[in-house]
Amino acid sequence: QLRLVNGAGPCEGRVEVKLQDQWGTVADDTWDMEDAEAVCQQLGCGSAKSAHISTRFGKGSGPIHLAMVDCRGDESALWECTILGWGPYKGPHDWDVGVICQGFVRLVSGDGTCSGRVEVRKGQEWATLCEAHMDLNAANVICKELGCGAALAVTSVSHFGSGDGPIWDGGFECAGNESLLSACARTLPHDQACTHDNDTGIICSRTGELRLVDGGSRCAGRVEVKHEGQWGSVCSYDFSWDVPAASVVCRQLGCGTVAKASPHTPFGAGTGPIWLQPLHCRGTETALHNCFHLGWGQHFCDHDTDVGVTCSGAVELRLMNGAGPCEGRVEVKLRGQWGTVADDTWNMEDAEVVCQQLGCGSAKSAHISTRFGQGSGPIQIVWTHCRGNESALWECNNPGWGPYKGRHDWDVGVICQGFVRLVGGDSTCSGRVEVRKGQEWATLCEAHMDLNTANVICKELGCGAALAIQGAAHFGSGDGPIWDGGFECAGNESLLSACARTLPHDQACTHDNDTGIICSPYTDFRLVNGSTACAGRVEMEVRGTWRSLCDTGWHQPDAQVLCHQLGCGFVTSVPRAGYFGAGSGPLWRHTFHCSGVESHLGACPATALGIPACAPGNSAAVNCSGGCRVESINHKGLVLGGQPAAKEVVGLPSSPTCHEDIGHTGTPWRSRRTCRIGQGTGRALTITGLQEHRQGEGSGAMLVCANGTSAHTAAVVCRQLGCGTGGRLASAPENAWGSGPAWLSWVKCVPGTGSLWHC
Repeated sequence: QLRLVNGAGPCEGRVEVKLQDQWGTVADDTWDMEDAEAVCQQLGCGSAKSAHISTRFGKGSGPIHLAMVDCRGDESALWECTILGWGPYKGPHDWDVGVICQGFVRLVSGDGTCSGRVEVRKGQEWATLCEAHMDLNAANVICKELGCGAALAVTSVSHFGSGDGPIWDGGFECAGNESLLSACARTLPHDQACTHDNDTGIICSRTGELRLVDGGSRCAGRVEVKHEGQWGSVCSYDFSWDVPAASVVCRQLGCGTVAKASPHTPFGAGTGPIWLQPLHCRGTETALHNCFHLGWGQHFCDHDTDVGVTCSGAVELRLMNGAGPCEGRVEVKLRGQWGTVADDTWNMEDAEVVCQQLGCGSAKSAHISTRFGQGSGPIQIVWTHCRGNESALWECNNPGWGPYKGRHDWDVGVICQGFVRLVGGDSTCSGRVEVRKGQEWATLCEAHMDLNTANVICKELGCGAALAIQGAAHFGSGDGPIWDGGFECAGNESLLSACARTLPHDQACTHDNDTGIICSPYTDFRLVNGSTACAGRVEMEVRGTWRSLCDTGWHQPDAQVLCHQLGCGFVTSVPRAGYFGAGSGPLWRHTFHCSGVESHLGACPATALGIPACAPGNSAAVNCSGGCRVESINHKGLVLGGQPAAKEVVGLPSSPTCHEDIGHTGTPWRSRRTCRIGQGTGRALTITGLQEHRQGEGSGAMLVCANGTSAHTAAVVCRQLGCGTGGRLASAPENAWGSGPAWLSWVKCVPGTGSLWHC
């Protein structure tokens, strides 16, 4: 069997399959619209509107029944698709899939979604229905499917106008208790021919519309339902308003799961009619009015017992005042305002839930008040009691939901172990990559590591840019579990846990394939107090702290690397210490030992210990040529895409080609300069930031004409692409030139040049 759960209606939600009398999920990190189409069509929900993985409808529980599904989109059932993995399996539900279907029926040209001309899905089009084929049973099923209560009237074409597309061939014979029109029996056409002059429409009561009010967001507040055109509240005489009932509300509104079910008028008392007093909800109902109740307007309670709910879509969690994103004072956002959590019995189980929810691994320590300072503003939650295995803080037993006013003497905080660490290196910024897997640390396979992922890891650990990805030989192999799969990062995430998870590659990973990375210990560099962005006093950021760099040990090769790194051309002079001002505060005493050809200062050998104190004002300075005239120099250096290439490239199959993606925004031209090796070598390089060119108009591949077969030119290209320190140039095939101009002609590089642009 097949069903959708946790959606706002029967045609959207997480995909679940029933096998061996047990419901389970479908897991697929490549789930797409063709797969979703098969599900929607099978369920009679029309065509697919969107395909989702995991987060939209939450993670399932229990077994995973199907994995890696590949559909064409025209199958009549999901199990007719190619399915690589039939379960059941046990495992994390990070790739549980979901769908939103367009639905099989809709009402159009009315004053809302609950009245209008009836149209049903016919292939990729919407078809009208003939008035002769519509009765009140079918109308009631349509209203129910659309969440619009009961049918009030069946109308003719004069009410909502005629359609202009196809006409449905026949009708539907409904008993009236079906939840979807597609579940009704199909009937053959009547004898009379149908035209658009016979199009039919319906008007639904709209009973059952739902909203949350006075809670600061659409996902929190007092529960109100609409009946006979009027909004009214929901009450609970014996305070039996519980999570199953509240979960129906959150799901119906598409607001996630229940954070807090509140029977004690926490959002104030209503003033209109009381429409519902639910007596029992299973939690699986598609709408609140489908729960067992006394009848519309029938109740034994008053507005003092109006109920409310806070759904997970209205609550946020963060850590403040720590040294990084995974430590600090715990703060919760309720009703649009951040506040603290107060608890004089806060313990490791409570802290564990916070750390796991934020993707920060397991808890390292739990703290009260003094470690991260007292907060200000409201206290949102007091007295939290967690088991440690809850997926969110609001799933714990929280007897005291705020907001409250009071002293912040018991504000709580946590320090998490983090989700990722580097071990076996000479600092916390280099080593073998290990990620948290339950209570253990698991290594990551080299095949699942790329530079985007490495940069996210470096950022999370408070280090600078990723300088290199290493194999197991560099930092040694681990001896614990191996992470099952990898991560797909865009590069701008602040935590590795925020990246999408990927399934394992075909090849099996062993500890011989463990990967490591080397991050720059320096977060960023900049030049300040000069007349341009490419001249000034050298400032360096280390773990969030900016200081000027001491001039002691600052030499021409170091300055050359920094100019290249910032996209500022080459060094023109190294002025005396303090030339661009003294700066404020102490100076960084790091000494770099660059050769001049490194792509980043962090790649140079450096000495940070045992350096004598630096005299105040003795700050390093540099003047760069500014050839690229980069508008923003807050660069991390070169960004490399694709998998690591061979350490040395010998006998390139074609000459290196460079191209520029040009977009005209007025003179001068602005572009992102990239370089690649042609003929499918599979290595790409990007220099971040905007650069200006005045060569005139042009587009397409901008090719390079090299001067002869200079080994120095080949060495510069190979080094810039991260492909080793040497290679050779070869003539490109005649058909590789294309029609674009050669913007770099007669290129010849000298030893020590940092990039092709500076030859």
